[in-house]
Amino acid sequence: MVTYLRTQGAVPFVITNVPQALLSFVCSNSVYGTTGNPHNKDRTPGGSSGGEAALVAAGGAPFGIGSDLAGSLRIPAAMRGIVSLKPTEGRLVVTNSHGGVPGRGRLGLSYGFFTRNVEDQVFLLDNILSSENYVKVVRKTAPVPFRHSAFKAEKKLKIGYFVNDGFLKPVPACARAVNDTVEKLKGAGHELVVFKVPEPMHMAEMFLQESDA
Repeated sequence: MVTYLRTQGAVPFVITNVPQALLSFVCSNSVYGTTGNPHNKDRTPGGSSGGEAALVAAGGAPFGIGSDLAGSLRIPAAMRGIVSLKPTEGRLVVTNSHGGVPGRGRLGLSYGFFTRNVEDQVFLLDNILSSENYVKVVRKTAPVPFRHSAFKAEKKLKIGYFVNDGFLKPVPACARAVNDTVEKLKGAGHELVVFKVPEPMHMAEMFLQESDA
Protein backbone atom coordinates (compact mmCIF):
# COMPACT_ATOMS: atom_id res chain seq x y z
CA MET A 1 0.00 0.00 0.00
CA VAL A 2 2.80 2.44 0.85
CA THR A 3 4.52 1.66 -2.46
CA TYR A 4 1.34 2.55 -4.33
CA LEU A 5 0.78 5.72 -2.31
CA ARG A 6 4.28 6.88 -3.26
CA THR A 7 3.32 6.59 -6.94
CA GLN A 8 0.40 8.93 -6.19
CA GLY A 9 2.65 11.60 -4.69
CA ALA A 10 2.47 10.66 -1.01
CA VAL A 11 5.65 11.29 1.01
CA PRO A 12 6.06 8.94 4.01
CA PHE A 13 8.24 10.83 6.47
CA VAL A 14 7.89 9.36 9.97
CA ILE A 15 7.18 6.15 11.89
CA THR A 16 4.97 6.83 14.90
CA ASN A 17 4.75 5.29 18.35
CA VAL A 18 2.85 2.16 19.42
CA PRO A 19 2.39 0.34 22.74
CA GLN A 20 4.64 -2.58 23.62
CA ALA A 21 3.68 -5.71 21.64
CA LEU A 22 0.75 -3.75 20.15
CA LEU A 23 -1.41 -5.14 22.96
CA SER A 24 -2.70 -2.06 24.73
CA PHE A 25 -5.24 0.70 24.29
CA VAL A 26 -2.68 3.25 25.47
CA CYS A 27 0.54 4.22 23.67
CA SER A 28 3.67 3.60 25.74
CA ASN A 29 6.80 1.46 25.51
CA SER A 30 10.23 1.32 27.14
CA VAL A 31 12.10 2.32 23.95
CA TYR A 32 10.31 5.46 22.77
CA GLY A 33 8.36 6.38 25.88
CA THR A 34 4.78 7.54 26.19
CA THR A 35 2.78 9.38 23.55
CA GLY A 36 0.27 11.87 24.92
CA ASN A 37 -2.99 13.12 23.53
CA PRO A 38 -2.43 16.30 21.47
CA HIS A 39 -5.59 17.78 22.99
CA ASN A 40 -4.40 17.04 26.54
CA LYS A 41 -0.89 15.65 27.07
CA ASP A 42 -1.93 14.07 30.39
CA ARG A 43 -4.36 11.76 28.59
CA THR A 44 -3.76 8.85 26.25
CA PRO A 45 -4.24 8.99 22.47
CA GLY A 46 -5.47 5.39 22.53
CA GLY A 47 -3.89 2.35 20.93
CA SER A 48 -2.49 0.51 19.43
CA SER A 49 -2.10 2.90 16.48
CA GLY A 50 -2.01 5.79 18.96
CA GLY A 51 1.05 7.65 17.74
CA GLU A 52 -0.28 7.90 14.19
CA ALA A 53 -3.66 9.15 15.40
CA ALA A 54 -1.96 11.76 17.59
CA LEU A 55 0.11 12.99 14.64
CA VAL A 56 -2.93 13.41 12.39
CA ALA A 57 -5.02 15.04 15.14
CA ALA A 58 -2.21 17.51 15.84
CA GLY A 59 -2.06 18.52 12.18
CA GLY A 60 1.33 16.90 11.60
CA ALA A 61 0.15 14.94 8.55
CA PRO A 62 -2.92 15.05 6.26
CA PHE A 63 -3.55 11.35 6.84
CA GLY A 64 -1.97 8.33 8.52
CA ILE A 65 -1.94 4.54 8.22
CA GLY A 66 -2.71 2.11 11.03
CA SER A 67 -3.89 -1.43 11.68
CA ASP A 68 -6.89 -2.77 13.56
CA LEU A 69 -7.69 -6.14 15.10
CA ALA A 70 -9.69 -5.18 18.18
CA GLY A 71 -10.05 -1.42 17.87
CA SER A 72 -6.54 -0.16 17.13
CA LEU A 73 -7.82 2.25 14.47
CA ARG A 74 -11.24 2.96 15.92
CA ILE A 75 -10.22 3.60 19.53
CA PRO A 76 -7.49 6.19 18.79
CA ALA A 77 -9.80 7.91 16.29
CA ALA A 78 -12.53 8.16 18.93
CA MET A 79 -10.09 9.51 21.52
CA ARG A 80 -8.78 12.10 19.04
CA GLY A 81 -11.98 13.24 17.37
CA ILE A 82 -10.76 12.18 13.93
CA VAL A 83 -12.07 9.71 11.34
CA SER A 84 -11.15 6.08 10.75
CA LEU A 85 -12.69 2.90 9.43
CA LYS A 86 -11.80 -0.77 9.89
CA PRO A 87 -12.08 -2.30 6.41
CA THR A 88 -12.71 -6.00 5.87
CA GLU A 89 -9.53 -8.02 6.42
CA GLY A 90 -7.47 -8.09 3.22
CA ARG A 91 -9.20 -5.10 1.62
CA LEU A 92 -6.05 -3.02 2.03
CA VAL A 93 -2.79 -4.96 1.94
CA VAL A 94 0.48 -4.23 3.73
CA THR A 95 3.47 -6.51 3.12
CA ASN A 96 6.97 -6.83 4.62
CA SER A 97 5.79 -5.82 8.10
CA HIS A 98 6.47 -7.52 11.42
CA GLY A 99 4.21 -8.78 14.19
CA GLY A 100 4.28 -7.35 17.69
CA VAL A 101 5.66 -10.48 19.41
CA PRO A 102 8.56 -12.52 17.91
CA GLY A 103 7.49 -16.06 17.07
CA ARG A 104 3.79 -15.29 17.18
CA GLY A 105 1.78 -15.77 14.01
CA ARG A 106 0.16 -12.79 12.33
CA LEU A 107 -3.43 -12.28 13.42
CA GLY A 108 -6.22 -11.24 11.09
CA LEU A 109 -5.46 -7.53 10.96
CA SER A 110 -7.18 -4.90 8.87
CA TYR A 111 -5.27 -1.86 7.63
CA GLY A 112 -6.83 1.55 7.25
CA PHE A 113 -6.42 5.31 7.44
CA PHE A 114 -6.72 8.15 9.92
CA THR A 115 -8.08 11.38 8.43
CA ARG A 116 -9.45 14.62 9.83
CA ASN A 117 -12.76 14.36 7.95
CA VAL A 118 -14.98 11.85 6.15
CA GLU A 119 -14.28 13.35 2.71
CA ASP A 120 -10.55 12.61 2.97
CA GLN A 121 -11.31 9.07 4.14
CA VAL A 122 -13.52 8.43 1.12
CA PHE A 123 -10.96 9.99 -1.23
CA LEU A 124 -8.19 7.68 -0.02
CA LEU A 125 -10.28 4.52 -0.12
CA ASP A 126 -11.65 5.36 -3.56
CA ASN A 127 -8.20 6.28 -4.91
CA ILE A 128 -6.82 2.90 -3.85
CA LEU A 129 -9.67 0.43 -4.18
CA SER A 130 -10.87 1.77 -7.55
CA SER A 131 -7.40 1.87 -9.09
CA GLU A 132 -6.31 -0.77 -11.60
CA ASN A 133 -2.71 0.27 -10.91
CA TYR A 134 -3.10 -0.57 -7.21
CA VAL A 135 -4.31 -4.07 -8.06
CA LYS A 136 -1.23 -4.49 -10.28
CA VAL A 137 1.15 -3.30 -7.56
CA VAL A 138 -0.50 -5.27 -4.75
CA ARG A 139 -1.57 -8.49 -6.42
CA LYS A 140 -3.18 -9.93 -3.30
CA THR A 141 -5.90 -7.30 -3.50
CA ALA A 142 -9.36 -8.31 -4.70
CA PRO A 143 -10.29 -6.14 -7.73
CA VAL A 144 -13.43 -4.75 -6.10
CA PRO A 145 -13.75 -0.95 -6.46
CA PHE A 146 -15.06 1.44 -3.81
CA ARG A 147 -18.85 1.49 -3.98
CA HIS A 148 -20.05 5.07 -4.07
CA SER A 149 -23.65 3.86 -4.29
CA ALA A 150 -23.36 2.23 -0.87
CA PHE A 151 -21.67 5.30 0.59
CA LYS A 152 -24.32 7.69 -0.73
CA ALA A 153 -27.30 5.45 0.01
CA GLU A 154 -29.91 7.08 2.26
CA LYS A 155 -31.42 3.80 3.43
CA LYS A 156 -32.52 3.86 7.05
CA LEU A 157 -30.56 1.42 9.18
CA LYS A 158 -31.39 -0.88 12.08
CA ILE A 159 -28.54 -0.52 14.57
CA GLY A 160 -27.92 -2.56 17.69
CA TYR A 161 -26.17 -1.02 20.69
CA PHE A 162 -25.40 -1.52 24.37
CA VAL A 163 -24.33 0.86 27.11
CA ASN A 164 -22.85 -1.78 29.43
CA ASP A 165 -21.29 -4.97 28.02
CA GLY A 166 -21.63 -6.78 31.36
CA PHE A 167 -17.86 -7.12 31.75
CA LEU A 168 -16.64 -3.58 32.39
CA LYS A 169 -18.94 -0.90 33.73
CA PRO A 170 -18.53 2.29 31.69
CA VAL A 171 -17.73 5.58 33.37
CA PRO A 172 -20.61 8.09 33.19
CA ALA A 173 -18.97 10.09 30.38
CA CYS A 174 -18.75 7.01 28.13
CA ALA A 175 -22.33 5.98 28.87
CA ARG A 176 -23.47 9.51 28.10
CA ALA A 177 -21.57 9.49 24.79
CA VAL A 178 -23.32 6.29 23.72
CA ASN A 179 -26.75 7.59 24.71
CA ASP A 180 -26.15 10.92 22.96
CA THR A 181 -25.14 9.06 19.80
CA VAL A 182 -28.26 6.89 20.01
CA GLU A 183 -30.46 9.98 20.15
CA LYS A 184 -28.66 11.56 17.19
CA LEU A 185 -29.13 8.42 15.10
CA LYS A 186 -32.79 8.16 16.07
CA GLY A 187 -33.21 11.80 15.08
CA ALA A 188 -31.79 10.92 11.66
CA GLY A 189 -34.52 8.31 11.22
CA HIS A 190 -32.60 5.13 12.04
CA GLU A 191 -33.97 2.34 14.25
CA LEU A 192 -31.90 1.72 17.39
CA VAL A 193 -32.23 -1.57 19.27
CA VAL A 194 -30.59 -2.13 22.65
CA PHE A 195 -29.28 -5.64 23.24
CA LYS A 196 -27.62 -7.59 26.04
CA VAL A 197 -24.20 -9.05 25.35
CA PRO A 198 -24.44 -12.85 25.89
CA GLU A 199 -21.82 -14.46 28.14
CA PRO A 200 -19.56 -11.43 28.66
CA MET A 201 -16.95 -13.43 30.61
CA HIS A 202 -16.64 -15.93 27.77
CA MET A 203 -16.37 -13.02 25.35
CA ALA A 204 -13.47 -11.56 27.33
CA GLU A 205 -11.71 -14.94 27.53
CA MET A 206 -12.00 -15.43 23.76
CA PHE A 207 -10.64 -11.95 23.12
CA LEU A 208 -7.61 -12.48 25.37
CA GLN A 209 -6.89 -15.94 23.97
CA GLU A 210 -7.06 -14.65 20.39
CA SER A 211 -4.86 -11.68 21.20
CA ASP A 212 -2.23 -14.00 22.67
CA ALA A 213 -2.44 -16.64 19.93
